[in-house]
Parts: sequence; C-alpha cells; structure tokens
Amino acid sequence: MLVQMLSGPGKAVSVYDIALTNRTELDGLAVGAASMFVAPLLFDRLAGIYTIGDAEAFGWLRRLHSICGIDVEPSAATALAGPSRLTNVALASVPKLSQATHVSWTTGGSLVPSHEFQAYLSCGSGL
Repeated sequence: MLVQMLSGPGKAVSVYDIALTNRTELDGLAVGAASMFVAPLLFDRLAGIYTIGDAEAFGWLRRLHSICGIDVEPSAATALAGPSRLTNVALASVPKLSQATHVSWTTGGSLVPSHEFQAYLSCGSGL
C-alpha cells in the first residue's frame, strides 16, 4: 500500500516495480501490490503509513505475549509499531495526541499451533 500511495491513484504498482522482493515472515502482509479497488478509497483518508521489518515485528509479538499474555500472528503484531512511531515524530504537530486512543487490530494468535508460536517467540528473543 505504501508504494501505491507514493505513486498516486493513476496506475497500479507493486513492490517489484521498485526492486523489492516481497519476501517476509509476515505472511498476512505478503501482498506485493495494493488492491486497486481499495487504494483509491484511501488516498484522501489515510493520514499515515509505515513499514516494519520482520525482526521488529517479532519483537512486538514477544512484548505483547510477555507483558499482556496476548498471542497474535507476526503480521498482526505490526499494528503495535504505529503508535510509537506517531508519538516519536508528531507530538508537537498533533496537539491532542496525548489524549488519543490507539486501536490495534490484531488477529490469528489462537489459530497458531503452540510449537509454531514458540518458534515465533524465539525469533523475537534478541530484540
């Protein structure tokens, strides 16, 4: 979606057009091109967008598991990075940010087999 937003609504683009591989452990996000049905709807509504690498996503997954006891898929853990990025860069430019409620849509943890989730946790152990 980031590549599409940067390219504008005129034509469909993919990560391959900018020489990215689309290889990730975050299978829920492994889409090389944005939906041209959805993307035009977001141009006037999207206030921000960010990318996250696999290592950082596994770190968020581990924190959520160890601090809150909530298990999610690695791709869902990426939602937790947004508020920290926003607060790090926008405190002065968004006056009521300190009063904001951040909602992170997370799914899938209950469907991940236990042995696979343990492997996910070890991926984030060094972060």
